[in-house]
Amino acid sequence: MRFAIGVFLLALSGCDSGLSGDPDASSERDAGADAGLRPDAEVTADAGPQSCALKDPGPISISEGSRFQLDLETVPGGGTISVRDRPLGTTVTLEGAHLKVRAPYGSLGPAAVALDLRCGTATATAAISYELRPIRWRSLPAWSGVEGPDAREHPALFIDPNQADHLYLFGGFGFVPRQFSPRFDLWRYDLSADRWTRTATRGGGLPGLANRIAVDPLRKRVLSYGGAEATGAAKVSVVRVETTTTPANLVAIGATGPAPAGVLHGFVFDAGNDRYLRICGSSDLGADCALSTFTPEEGTDDGGWAPLAASGDLPDGRYGHAYAYDAENQRAIVWSGARDPDGISAVNPAEDAWALTLSTTPPTWTKLAPSGDLPPGRRNFAFAFDPEGLRLFIWGGTPDARTTSPGLWVLSLDPGAESWTRLDRPDEPAIRSSNVGIYDAKRHRILMGFGNTMSGRYADLHALEL
Repeated sequence: MRFAIGVFLLALSGCDSGLSGDPDASSERDAGADAGLRPDAEVTADAGPQSCALKDPGPISISEGSRFQLDLETVPGGGTISVRDRPLGTTVTLEGAHLKVRAPYGSLGPAAVALDLRCGTATATAAISYELRPIRWRSLPAWSGVEGPDAREHPALFIDPNQADHLYLFGGFGFVPRQFSPRFDLWRYDLSADRWTRTATRGGGLPGLANRIAVDPLRKRVLSYGGAEATGAAKVSVVRVETTTTPANLVAIGATGPAPAGVLHGFVFDAGNDRYLRICGSSDLGADCALSTFTPEEGTDDGGWAPLAASGDLPDGRYGHAYAYDAENQRAIVWSGARDPDGISAVNPAEDAWALTLSTTPPTWTKLAPSGDLPPGRRNFAFAFDPEGLRLFIWGGTPDARTTSPGLWVLSLDPGAESWTRLDRPDEPAIRSSNVGIYDAKRHRILMGFGNTMSGRYADLHALEL
């Protein structure tokens, strides 16, 4: 979300009731059809001992399907605020002093939500105006030879929290001299200059292949966990990755406790509980959906693993799944992935979405029931979580180890109102599996690329502009 907001103040004085809202009070009319809307002006009722005023929040710009939230500041006395009008398909909720607006996909240009303000006998109508941008594909400049990493599947991507303009790629499996040729190289992509540079490394901590990387944004710490040895065996090592040094430093982390194996697993930093969390994955024993925590010791490079029990129904074991950490609602999200073969399908894809609530003890699994057309299950696809829009993007992946599922899909994650949408946009890159994705917060976009099909091998990056 892009907006400049200084003060958004609802001044309600001399009133009897508390601030409240009714999300069902809005109509489905086009807000722009109401000639009474004044989206860029302060609206004030008659001056006097009872008055209502809503100050302009400044310009707001979001992408289609995204959302914005305004925190309303109140003064003693109270009053009421309700939604009078909204654009068709727009979801508006009022929770206490919080106004939340989610736009529909396919809606572009200027829009407005109309509000009714009541304070005793004084009333006023105000409008919050905003601009809706399209979601668009854009291919980043191509490279060849030694200018950048070669075609590969399952590399690890991360943006160092110390360097918002630098994207890093580690490892994966190349196709030369044959498929599954190990790659243990580290590359840096300058996001402002669109240029790759191979980065030398030092230290005794070498991440595994098809590893996962999680970032602690407060301490600006980057940890890699798991992956596979060059032999294909699952690896249990934790490695701290320092890219601000030259060469980059790979520090092996000492870990106590039962370290779980993980290949094509989930690995996130659980900020609400100050720990890292391994969620589902594959090991030498097959697919699982076990939970384990890794908690670094403050001031040291060491830490400890511990299994984490959860309540509720448990998801089937899976790997190559989508996962995300929703800090706003303190929960982790899991979707699809491959299960152990069932005698019919080698992939045997799960088609369900789950939320793991991390604010409870023990954490609780809940199977989600999103509305909309459900995408087919798959494994090994590009995915990225957009925390501003509270949504998970899915692209590519295979349901059968032979073909790639078409389409770009997005799962909106408003708790209790989750929904799927397929987005068909011009200039979509060639679909593929075993590809990767990452959210570029500074530029409000998702980067996706690499991977393969039965006939194609990819060394590329594409931006999904949000």
